[in-house]
Amino acid sequence: MKDHKSKDFAVGFIGGGHICEAITRGIIISGYVDPGMISISTLEEERRKELHKQLGVVTNLSNIDLAKTVDILFLSVRPLEILSVCEEISKSLQNTTTVITVAAGIKTDEIKATLGGHKNLIRIMPNLPARVGSSTTVIYKTKDCDEQHYNRAKEFMNGFGEIIEIEKEALIDPVTVLSGSAPAYYMMIADALIDYGVSEGIPKDICTRLVLDTMEGAAQWGMHGQEAPKDLWPKVVTKGGITATGMEVYNKKGLINIFIEGLKAATEKARAISK
Repeated sequence: MKDHKSKDFAVGFIGGGHICEAITRGIIISGYVDPGMISISTLEEERRKELHKQLGVVTNLSNIDLAKTVDILFLSVRPLEILSVCEEISKSLQNTTTVITVAAGIKTDEIKATLGGHKNLIRIMPNLPARVGSSTTVIYKTKDCDEQHYNRAKEFMNGFGEIIEIEKEALIDPVTVLSGSAPAYYMMIADALIDYGVSEGIPKDICTRLVLDTMEGAAQWGMHGQEAPKDLWPKVVTKGGITATGMEVYNKKGLINIFIEGLKAATEKARAISK
């Protein structure tokens, strides 16, 4: 976990869903922003109460009031709602505000136009490990965004994980699948491994520890080694051995092809939203 000095700027979220909560938790536990400097606007009263109780953030501001007062504004509503929200706040938004959109599939040109030409606009694709300070967040700077605002955004993103900068907005759609969606795929695989271990009589707590620790170790091996993943996994496989026997089944079933088909379908869904 990175150690950050608390910043004095105000942060706002319009939309109080999972990614909003994940980012908020990440920046709070990192000490980057005090909870009292964070405001979240959401329509659901029970959700407002929950976020205030759990995180200590401000939840009693409307979208318009929030847009008037914050230094960094996250647009974290559902993609189909974002343009109506932008239209609602367009006349209240301050020129000095850094606007960050998290919405999958919605291009920044559309958002900028609906915000009345607001230039300091940035698009990101984080993921839910942000809640423990471990997001890998892809960030795209629109061409009119000032460097000061972009640097502010990058510094903020570092408060809940690592950042990867991209220069082409079109890459956000496949990135959404590789980063935003991927934790679901990893956890689905982990769940299958855990369930199998339990079916063999291993206590669930031991299975969970084995699976998640091994996933973390494999990721560290891939990140810090000198070889690509395609060169690493064969090192685990001994011809005629236990791992090889499992791999033979996966190859016969076409597991990799099935997995790639799912990735392609998810990417096309992201592209369809943007049309």
